[in-house]
Amino acid sequence: MSYCTECGEKLEDHYVYCSECGTPLDPAPANEESPLPAVQVKQTHLNWKQGSASIWPWVKHHKWVCTSVVAVIIVLIGLFETGKYVTDPNRLVSKLETALHEKDTAALASLLQVESDKVTLSATNLAPLIRYMDSDPSVTERLVTELKKQLDRDAVQMTANETEKSSADKFINLRIDGKQFMLYDKYVLEVSTYYTEVSTNYEGAKIYVNDKEAALANSSHFTAEVGPLLPGLYTFKSEYVGEYTSLQNEQTVNLTDGNNYSDLDLSLAGRYFIVESNYDDAAIYIDGKDIGALTGEKREIGPIAMDGTHKVYVAKNFPWGIIQSEEYSVTDQYITADIDPVDDIFRESIMSATQKFLKGWVESFNTLDSTKASHTSDELREALSSEVKQYIDQDFQYDLKLTKMVFDLDSIKLYSVGDGNFAADISVQNYSEQSFYYEGSTPEAPQELVGSVIYQLLYINGEWVVDSYYDNYWFNDDNTKEFINVGTSEAVI
Repeated sequence: MSYCTECGEKLEDHYVYCSECGTPLDPAPANEESPLPAVQVKQTHLNWKQGSASIWPWVKHHKWVCTSVVAVIIVLIGLFETGKYVTDPNRLVSKLETALHEKDTAALASLLQVESDKVTLSATNLAPLIRYMDSDPSVTERLVTELKKQLDRDAVQMTANETEKSSADKFINLRIDGKQFMLYDKYVLEVSTYYTEVSTNYEGAKIYVNDKEAALANSSHFTAEVGPLLPGLYTFKSEYVGEYTSLQNEQTVNLTDGNNYSDLDLSLAGRYFIVESNYDDAAIYIDGKDIGALTGEKREIGPIAMDGTHKVYVAKNFPWGIIQSEEYSVTDQYITADIDPVDDIFRESIMSATQKFLKGWVESFNTLDSTKASHTSDELREALSSEVKQYIDQDFQYDLKLTKMVFDLDSIKLYSVGDGNFAADISVQNYSEQSFYYEGSTPEAPQELVGSVIYQLLYINGEWVVDSYYDNYWFNDDNTKEFINVGTSEAVI
C-alpha cells in the first residue's frame, strides 16, 4: 500500500497512475531493494497521449468545471438553433402564406414592409390585395412558390441598396436587411408600390380610386399621377356630372406585375347635338331654360342624354313679341327648329291693323277729315290728306260703306326689310257700297263694289301700319276669315 506523492491519494500496489490526479507512479525494481529512498519529481501536466484512461482521473477530479463547460456549450448550441429557427426565412414565408389564406390584414401588416414611406400598411390599403387574392385563389400558391425559389437560388442576398428586385415580376419579395442578433441574416418581406398616371378629357371630371376621390380635372386634357398604391385589384373611375347627363368610365386595374408605373385612359364619351333654324339669332332653350346660345353659332351642345328625356326649342324676340318654334325631343345629332312667326296671334294683329286702316280710311273720305285715318304710314297719310283736300276744293262728296272684308289667311307673309325692320303682306277682298256727288246735289244710288287688294304693312313704333296697297287680280278663298258690317259692328263669319 502506498500514497500518491502529488495528491496523497491512497494507492494500490499495482497502480501505475494515481487514480485521483493521474500522476505516473515509479514502480520499484523486482527482487531489488533500494538502499536509498527514491527521489520523486513533481509533474503538474496531464499526459493526454496516454489515452482515455489517463483523462478520466483528471475529469473526475475537475468534474464541476467540466459540467459547467458542457452546460454552457449545450446552452449556446440551443440558443444558436433557436435563433436559427426564429430567423428562418422559410418560417417567415409560411406565416405570410397563412395570413394570405386567412385574409388577416393585421398579420399582413406586421409581416410586410413597404418600399415607400408614403403609404401605410393598414387594413384599408391592404383591401385591394385581398380582393386580388379572392379573384384568383391560385395567387397565394404561386407567390409562395416564387418566394421559396428565391431562397433555393439564394436570390435574397440582395440588399436594400440594390435597385433590382430579386423577382421582377412579383409584388412581394424577400431580401436581407442587415443582421439579427449579430449572427443571422435578417430577412424581410418587402411589398412593391405602384403609380398610375390617369388621364381624362372633361374639365370638372372627378377621378376616383376605389370610390375615394383622388383628383379633379382642371382641363379637357387632364393627367394626374395616382400613388403610391399597394398591389391588388383597384377600381378606377372618372365621372362627370353635367346639367343634362352624367358620364362615367370605370375600369378595374390589376396592380401586381413588374411594371410599377402605368398609364390609364379614363376618357369620357359624351354625345352632343347642334340646333339649326331659319333665324340665326334665335335663342336655344333646353327643358324650358335659355342656355345662352344662338342658332347661328352652330354650337355643339352637350354632353346630353339622347333618349328623348330632354326637350329643345328656339325662340326669337320680334318687335311685337317672342315667337318660339315647335318643341323637339333630343334624339339626334342635328335638330332643325324653324320659327314660323306667322302664327294665329300674328295673323290677328295683321288683320286687326288692316281693318282699322280701312275703317279710318273710309271715315276720312266720308268726313273729308284725313285726321280720322288710323294705322297709316306717314307717306300714305300724306297722300290721303292730299286727296281729301282735292275733294274739299271741288265740293265733292264721297259716301262709302264697307259691308264685308274677307281675309286670305294663307296670303299673310312676313319678311325682313333690313335694319331690324319687318314688313307683312295680306290679301283682302273688300265688299262695299259707295256713291259720288257734288255738294248740294242729290246723291246717286249706292253702287255695290267688290275689289281684291293686297296691303303691305310695316311695323313702326310698336304697331303695324299700312304703307301701300295695290290691286290683286286673283283672290284665293281656300282659307279665309270674314268680317261683316265693318263700318258699324264687327261680326266674324
